Amino acid sequence: MKRESMEENEGILAAILAQSDKQQINVEDLVDLGDPYSGYNRSIPISSFLPPLLAELGLPTIIHGLDSVSPKFGLTHRHINQALGLNVDCSTEQAKNRLEDSSIGWSYVDQASYCSGLHDLVPLRERLIKRSVINTVETLIGPLRGKTTHSILVMYTSRTHQSMRIWLMPVVWIVPYWCVVLKVA
Repeated sequence: MKRESMEENEGILAAILAQSDKQQINVEDLVDLGDPYSGYNRSIPISSFLPPLLAELGLPTIIHGLDSVSPKFGLTHRHINQALGLNVDCSTEQAKNRLEDSSIGWSYVDQASYCSGLHDLVPLRERLIKRSVINTVETLIGPLRGKTTHSILVMYTSRTHQSMRIWLMPVVWIVPYWCVVLKVA
């Protein structure tokens, strides 16, 4: 099966960004946790618990995702937050307000809120057996962005995904960014 070229990845990401509700928030620096939206099958996504911890340390943090999607249909951040009794249906504006409130400083925002057109493709994506290009680029959308810097923590499962995500960063960010890319099993 042919992988997408860098140009195809850039074009798809640019098209998704054009349809997304992206807002700058009134905080200098923002941490953006970009875990795979398809979730985890072998473990609990520990990064679900990082946003409140980082916010308590003075680092406003956004985490985003959706309920379930191929190829893993695993445990997602939405599932964890829902199980904890937290609101998983914040609008982008509500998530922005939570991030700007220093007594909270973190939020989860669902893809249905910031890019409903992309979210409408979930039923089609559920019929795909393989990981699609959307799985590669959707964690880079960054619906909320800090004024000065945007630190994004993205996960990958193969060398190809690692290099794609690093090379796609300039397409996404206008403000300076830090990128930390971690390998997941």
